[in-house]
Amino acid sequence: MMTSEFWSLWMDHNEYLYKACVKWMGNVPDAEDVLSQAMLKAEEKIRIHQVQVINFKPWVTKLTYNLCLDLQRQRYQTIQYCHNREVISDRNAELLVTKEEENPVFVATQQELEKIFSVWIDELRPILRDTFILYFQEEL
Repeated sequence: MMTSEFWSLWMDHNEYLYKACVKWMGNVPDAEDVLSQAMLKAEEKIRIHQVQVINFKPWVTKLTYNLCLDLQRQRYQTIQYCHNREVISDRNAELLVTKEEENPVFVATQQELEKIFSVWIDELRPILRDTFILYFQEEL
């Protein structure tokens, strides 16, 4: 397959591949990135490696789909790595402050919220206030 023939076929199937990438990736920017990578990789395979393609559309669709999967796997590994770092940082935070009650910011926030809720509860009608107190404070 000649380079000019490749570009002609690519342009014929570009819209189909774009829609497929948006569907597989879930958003337009990622789809455009994958489509660009697919275009370059397909052109390279045909030009440099002299790959003989009998059915261009299924071949390039599979190549594009595999690139989508690769990107999603890469992102998943990045998320796992970030999550592991958060777990590690959470463990280090536990070493610094063993209990939330000992954290001065947490204690101040908790006291402020208690004051606000107390005012709001007091403003309720008596029957609602009693029900609220029984349900949330007394856990009945």
